[in-house]
Amino acid sequence: MQKLPFYLSRDAHDWLSRLPEKEGEELGFVSSPRYAMTRGDEVIESFDREHYAFVHAKPAVWSDDRSALRFTVGERPFWLMPEILRSLEGRTLEVIRVDIGHVRHSGRFREFLVASPHEERA
Repeated sequence: MQKLPFYLSRDAHDWLSRLPEKEGEELGFVSSPRYAMTRGDEVIESFDREHYAFVHAKPAVWSDDRSALRFTVGERPFWLMPEILRSLEGRTLEVIRVDIGHVRHSGRFREFLVASPHEERA
């Protein structure tokens, strides 16, 4: 497998290691520009930042249909599509915990996997 073009924080490593496995399928990164949940016309949760989620698919779907490449991220294999690799290049994946509740729904916290500028640590 190839060397990652991005960095991985410790919390992201731990978060990725907890993702469930599904027999016969492998995990791949997908990107989302935002997250929202509504009830009728009311927005009850939202998060307006690009973040990464995961889907299971058969390896042939990743490689043939999505042109994804397989990498070891942390200690597990993941498929990454070329556009996601470009968006992550030189950045650090980290987990942030955010209150996504709106108005009377505040206090609803979720964790999101995001890419941030990479900072060298001494």
